[in-house]
Amino acid sequence: MGLSQDSGDADLSGNEITDYSVINVRNVTELPKTGAAGIVLFAVVGLLFAGAAGTVFAKSRATERALRA
Repeated sequence: MGLSQDSGDADLSGNEITDYSVINVRNVTELPKTGAAGIVLFAVVGLLFAGAAGTVFAKSRATERALRA
């Protein structure tokens, strides 16, 4: 299966004459998902690192306050 079927029409130089029809998408869900899995993976890992950093920061502040008291 190729991009277009052989129509049997050719111009003088032998190049195939084809007509293409393009359908515009109506919403974002119709767009291709190329590379989306990798982006989602990096986003999830980034959020996990940010959450871990926030937890470590909060724990270190609590420990620092406890030592000063």
